[in-house]
Amino acid sequence: MDNLLDSLPLAERLLRYRQFSQDALRKAGETANDEMRLGYLSMATGWHMLATEVERFTDRQPLPGELALEARPARDQGQAFPDGPHKNGF
Repeated sequence: MDNLLDSLPLAERLLRYRQFSQDALRKAGETANDEMRLGYLSMATGWHMLATEVERFTDRQPLPGELALEARPARDQGQAFPDGPHKNGF
């Protein structure tokens, strides 16, 4: 299942994690066995934590280095002066 989920866009993966968490909570409420209930609650917690991690990743602010690289055109990345040295030698 991991490979299938990894191939999904983050937004779709987030929805799946939330669905899995809700399914586990529902099953926890339906079972009379305490051990099974704890297992389902543990699974629900794990899926919820994954969803929260994806949300944090997608909502986070870019780091200063990431922002600078994104702002420059790809052809200019890694070149201090794309059009050659300037008059002052820099």
